[in-house]
Amino acid sequence: MTAYHLLQQKEKAFAITLVEPKTEIALGLAYSTTCDEHLLNVSAAGMSALADEPEHFLNYARSKDASVLAEDFLPRKFFGQYVQELVHGAIAKIDHFHSFTAIHESAIDIAALDSNLVAETRYAVTLSNGAVLPADIVVLALGNLAGKRPAWLCDLSMESEHYLHDPWNTKAVSSIASTDSVLIVGTGLTAVDKIIELTSKGHSGKLYAVSRHGLLPRPHLDKPNLHPTQTHLNEVTESTLATFKLLRHKSKEMGWRNAVDSFRAITQTWWLGLELVEKRHFMRHLQTYWDVHRHRMAPTISQRIEAFRASDQLRVLSGGIKEMREEKSDGKSFVRAVLRQHHGEQESITINKVINCIGPQSKLSAIDSPLMANLHKSKMVLADQTGAGISCEPSGLVKNGNNQPSKIFAIGPMLKAVLLESVAVPELKVQSKNLAQLICSISSN
Repeated sequence: MTAYHLLQQKEKAFAITLVEPKTEIALGLAYSTTCDEHLLNVSAAGMSALADEPEHFLNYARSKDASVLAEDFLPRKFFGQYVQELVHGAIAKIDHFHSFTAIHESAIDIAALDSNLVAETRYAVTLSNGAVLPADIVVLALGNLAGKRPAWLCDLSMESEHYLHDPWNTKAVSSIASTDSVLIVGTGLTAVDKIIELTSKGHSGKLYAVSRHGLLPRPHLDKPNLHPTQTHLNEVTESTLATFKLLRHKSKEMGWRNAVDSFRAITQTWWLGLELVEKRHFMRHLQTYWDVHRHRMAPTISQRIEAFRASDQLRVLSGGIKEMREEKSDGKSFVRAVLRQHHGEQESITINKVINCIGPQSKLSAIDSPLMANLHKSKMVLADQTGAGISCEPSGLVKNGNNQPSKIFAIGPMLKAVLLESVAVPELKVQSKNLAQLICSISSN
């Protein structure tokens, strides 16, 4: 979307290179799903990709199906089609003013070429095939990043046939037998996606989902409030705990969904005003509770999850994994996991598959990314003091440890430390537009 906005403007000409290892652009992880039953977590009215046209997606959906309602939760792959049409439409209209090239490789390093002036700073971007691209400006639009080998695997090998490290490996998920018992580690939206994906294909085996708190995302209302009242900044405090108490009070007045949604418009401003100690307190003690109320399930998805729990096909557990190892019996191998629950009891379960659904990682030391590892090693990026994401300005301008001027920008999840809310379409559509405008203002071409 940043590229889209750059292609739309006519003030300065840009030669845009999009480095993307996938053969298709504009989908990312969430919208590249092939499962019809993976639904958006926001109703159609709130999913416009264009900040200045709030009904753009809704109108697009109605152009395909006139019966679509503002409160409908539509398939995610349909939204992917929408974004692709936007981007490819902008590319098709290039009239020799801009240029656009997509390179299907991965970037593994970025080096700054010597300069003491911001306007003269240039970069060399190294790709996985050894090629080096020159760039005046770099945007790190990396999306959600996967993690390294998790400690909870214990004695189970990363290469075990029973373990799926990447939950978005569609082929691997499809290979799970319908009668297999499956342990899903994590109980967030990724875990919900895998439960829906498996059961949509007739999975009948036992499903376990475990996380520290054992909390599933809360559901939206069947008819969500499309125009929530907004909390005013002067109502909140510089204490995360006191602010949460305010939200609990508002929840009694207007319902918890409206209370949380009322806070959304000021979340980033509130976060920017917090002291570091308060941010760390929030991430350590309150983040999970905020996330399950803020990032919700579509109502129909929630109903299906609850039906699986009621039938005992799905068990949601809270606690940690004490042991995990591969065993054999009667010539067949399986995984034995020992779960340690909060009340002290332990439970041993045997499963055929383990799926890592702990979600994206933001801590630099936990991210499995050669690019971010190399940038961190060369001090081209710095870990944020909160421990999440990288050190950036609210605009996305990346801070480095080399005392050099920077024309590297981040957008999306890498800005979690500075903005807190930086992963959903309502925030990203504003970020991409603003970033494109900022790039235009600093560009010398």
